[in-house]
Amino acid sequence: WNKTTVTDSALKQFYADNPDKFVFPDRVNISVLTIDSDTLAYLVYDSLKHGADYDSFVSRYGEGTDTKSKDGSRGLQPVETDQLTKHASTMKVGEVSEPFQHEGGAGYAIIKLIDRQPARHKTFEEAGAEVSNAYQEHASKVREQQWLDLIRLNHPVVQHKEALKAAFSSSEEKK
Repeated sequence: WNKTTVTDSALKQFYADNPDKFVFPDRVNISVLTIDSDTLAYLVYDSLKHGADYDSFVSRYGEGTDTKSKDGSRGLQPVETDQLTKHASTMKVGEVSEPFQHEGGAGYAIIKLIDRQPARHKTFEEAGAEVSNAYQEHASKVREQQWLDLIRLNHPVVQHKEALKAAFSSSEEKK
């Protein structure tokens, strides 16, 4: 087996021939505020409905949330990532959700939808390593098929059905 040679031109051609393999799904960017008590969660939600600043509550109650940034946002994630992103997919950008219980009863969540991105094809640069991996896998499968075809050509399968019948017939049938 020769190692698959990966060139930039081969990758770009593979990307151009297979655009549907490199797609971002529907994605949302949310900020999650997790509060242990349902009473407090509804008090916070009531304050938010009456004009309170969401970010001030994130800074106050944001300890222990599963956020990746200081503003409480999680970055763009596929809608199907978890219960929170699925819930956010039904909201409008800028909208704040009513408190709802986390899966498994681990407190109450209030979500703010920061951004929504519809499904789209990735650019070549965005797909980067994904294109390279898919190309190498494709090239390996092509080489494997060529190798199998060569083996079949040089060593055709010959079936000896009579020998199979004799080998698998019962001893009583032989008598």
